[in-house]
Amino acid sequence: MKAVQQRRISGLLLLSLSLIAFAAAAEPAREMSALGQRLFSGQEQLSGRIYTHEVDMPSAVTRCSNCHAAGNGPAVPRSLAPRLTRRLLLDTMPRRGGPPTKYNRAGFCTLLGKGVDPAYVVIDVAMPRYKLNEQQCTALWAFLTGDTE
Repeated sequence: MKAVQQRRISGLLLLSLSLIAFAAAAEPAREMSALGQRLFSGQEQLSGRIYTHEVDMPSAVTRCSNCHAAGNGPAVPRSLAPRLTRRLLLDTMPRRGGPPTKYNRAGFCTLLGKGVDPAYVVIDVAMPRYKLNEQQCTALWAFLTGDTE
């Protein structure tokens, strides 16, 4: 009888520790996504410029939410920029008349910094090219896709 109780207690202890570890691992992902949301909305500054210009634009002009809607958030009036959803980024699909492609974090970061998507299609000149560090790019990726990898 005592052995059965010890196994139950050990099992409960193991389950409790697993849940604590899961919650601790999820917290950095939530923080990264929250940073991404702040970057997307302009609450945190992003440095960027139109690639034909020599100076950075004001951060109020370069915020993603000026042109893009995220997920199922409100549409941006009169914008031709695509709604950035997990499906749009992660599913293989044709974009801008180019070949079918899909994004991963590295391809997304290249697009933001250099203006070239994973299929080597150059994005519109009106979209800024950003100076992002790895944390900022990962945060935007986490916000838009729910993925921190």
